Amino acid sequence: DLVRSRGLGDVYKRQPLDITTDVAEDNDVEVDVEGFEMEMEKARNLARAAAKTVDVTAGDALARVADDLNNDNHSDFIGYDSLISQESKVLAIVNPKTGKMLEYAQEGDEVDVVLSQTPFYAESGGQIADVGVMLTKNSNTEVRVLDVQNAAGGRIISHRVRVESGEIVAKTSVLETKVDKDSRRRAKANHTATHLLQSALKQVMGDDVSQAGSLVSFDRLRFDFNSSRAPKPNELEEIETLVNQWIFDSTNLEVAEMPIADAKAKGATMMFGEKYGDVVRVVDVPNVSMELCGGCLLYTSPSPRDRTRSRMPSSA
Repeated sequence: DLVRSRGLGDVYKRQPLDITTDVAEDNDVEVDVEGFEMEMEKARNLARAAAKTVDVTAGDALARVADDLNNDNHSDFIGYDSLISQESKVLAIVNPKTGKMLEYAQEGDEVDVVLSQTPFYAESGGQIADVGVMLTKNSNTEVRVLDVQNAAGGRIISHRVRVESGEIVAKTSVLETKVDKDSRRRAKANHTATHLLQSALKQVMGDDVSQAGSLVSFDRLRFDFNSSRAPKPNELEEIETLVNQWIFDSTNLEVAEMPIADAKAKGATMMFGEKYGDVVRVVDVPNVSMELCGGCLLYTSPSPRDRTRSRMPSSA
């Protein structure tokens, strides 16, 4: 028999696909995983469309920018290693309301900017974008970074900025770009804590726990997960105790890039439904957690001073 599992995500929201396939295999039933993946992708696309209005005008303009810069050096993310870039050249300026390419932007303007290189992390994987400033040397130009997004299908990094003083000129201005250190530190602590929380949930509630989403901001974190049941009060206490213990242990994190086949062989946790490239970034908290992650994390588990308020984990 052939089971079309694409409806299971809607009917049994708490049942991960891997459990479905295991049960089906035990009963000599074949699961149409490919069909399920196709339907899940359709559902994700519908959810994205319903949850966020896309600025098509600005999006089209940024796509044109990506096409124009295709063979040039641009959007080089250096933010894992440095929070400052001494020389980020302004390659393009776009009016986000009209999609018009601009030659310059001046005091009071709010525009989208593409740079040659950037230390600013673009919103991704549940982690919100960095904030900070861009300055020009020997002038009064100051630009406030409000948001950062991967644009044009991930081909470029777009910075939504407000020019506080002076002006910036496309293809001419070279800026010193600075990520707000305190905000990044708090985001790194909260992102690292989500890894610890997922591991604690699995350890206490069982391996059927799987991540369904997360929010990593500067002042809090939220972790959503799928499970066949809700955690009991005593389990919540056990989960909190485990996470706090790992925090006080200040365990060193190990980050490495490797072929995805090697990551799978090592047992790294992958988020269901995510699409990964041939080479992936693996974040390992030895004897605690190993996950694929492109976010910004502390190189030790969060210290007590890094801890911020977090919401209780929610199950989907």
